[in-house]
Amino acid sequence: MRVLHVLADTTLGGAEKLVSDMIPLIKEKGHECDLLFLNGKNNGFKENTQKKGINIIDLSFGSIYNPILIYKLAKVMKKYDVVHVHLFPPFYYAALANLFISKEARPKLIYTEHSTDNRRMNIKVFSIIDKYIYSLYDKIVCITDEIYGILVDYLNNFPKNKLVVIDNGVDLSKIIDYQCDKETIINIKKELNLQEDDCLLLQVSAFREPKDQETVINALQYLPDNVKIVFLGEGKTQKKCKNLAKELNKEDKVHFLGIKQNVCDYFQIADYIILSSHYEGLSLSSIEGMASGKPFIASDVKGLSQISGAGILFKESDSKDLADKIMELERDRNYYNQVVSKCIERSKKYDIKNTVNSYIQEYEKVLD
Repeated sequence: MRVLHVLADTTLGGAEKLVSDMIPLIKEKGHECDLLFLNGKNNGFKENTQKKGINIIDLSFGSIYNPILIYKLAKVMKKYDVVHVHLFPPFYYAALANLFISKEARPKLIYTEHSTDNRRMNIKVFSIIDKYIYSLYDKIVCITDEIYGILVDYLNNFPKNKLVVIDNGVDLSKIIDYQCDKETIINIKKELNLQEDDCLLLQVSAFREPKDQETVINALQYLPDNVKIVFLGEGKTQKKCKNLAKELNKEDKVHFLGIKQNVCDYFQIADYIILSSHYEGLSLSSIEGMASGKPFIASDVKGLSQISGAGILFKESDSKDLADKIMELERDRNYYNQVVSKCIERSKKYDIKNTVNSYIQEYEKVLD
């Protein structure tokens, strides 16, 4: 079986990391599996993906919204049995590209819906186009039951046998059992100028909608002076967040470190793992955060509210509530440890091997 995964660009987010982790496991099962970027600009994520032995196809190094990419994509897609698409605009482009391929050469199309919301759903013209595009796919994978319910309502009479729920997954052994060497910890603490009594908050996510790093920065106004923040990730909203830290005179307490391949090293030195967002699917960051051995704290929004009973939820965009939740854990070490234990236990539900096996089953079903 020949499988092609399609992504917009090399900006590292949850979907991108999932694909990068899944492809080697799909290949281990005896299938050919390649990765295509609409814009394949070089960065740390792309370099790390290539080191995994993944064959990468770059369609361009320009705008991902250039419609010429539809034609270019069609020429590549017809070489595969299954084309597995993630995010927008590949969602539109792959569906339209398939129409330019002769019927006997068309691959089967699978789309993974990673989010509980998108702005197109709320604009009538786009929602009409959206529903047509969904209809061109052979299977729609929802990463949570919540997303499944949203799509059933949104798509009205869409055939339910074309919708399936597959949980995201991570390689838990690389997180739960991970031990960072002392020298690395010392070097990271020097990099961040951390003092012995400093408390470190860590958020791992791209700087783009729907992420809400600003709420985490604003929480510093309600937290002790020894609290610092590290953000791992890149994206368009990073400049806005840097300006906010400057306006609050908190520049020395907020570190923007870009994309790091050694995320687990930062889990080791962090005291709390945060995911502030306006909406999510079940993100890989949330699974990794729960497996990290630190309390995981997230916005009480679609896609994250299901960590209830394990991690801690704070009101969306409410920096004061986030600060209060952190201080509650700071004051009670028993509570802190209880949350850690519950988070680790919950994370065990999301093993990437189960995710890969489920996807391969769906590939085989659509081919049959």
